[in-house]
Amino acid sequence: MKAIIKLDIPEWQIGQEVTIRFPDTMVKRGKCEAVKPGPEKLLPCICGCKRREHWYGTNDENRIILKCSKCGFKAAGKNEADVHRKWNEAVKEKLEE
Repeated sequence: MKAIIKLDIPEWQIGQEVTIRFPDTMVKRGKCEAVKPGPEKLLPCICGCKRREHWYGTNDENRIILKCSKCGFKAAGKNEADVHRKWNEAVKEKLEE
């Protein structure tokens, strides 16, 4: 079975060699690699619904559109991470009104 050890390290250590020593005397060597964070988790819609339609287009500004299946609330963005961020910002903004 394969496994990955994730550690939070300083930026200056990315790319450096690392050695991990296990209690049973096994030693593993590798290189510190940066990990890209995934898109943030989507908040429920302003109506409370958690189901959204995903629309994909060719427009540079709005390549991905999220639309609530219940009330039709929308948010659009350039990529998945951008549309998730914009959806959450729009939901928070509407709920504060």
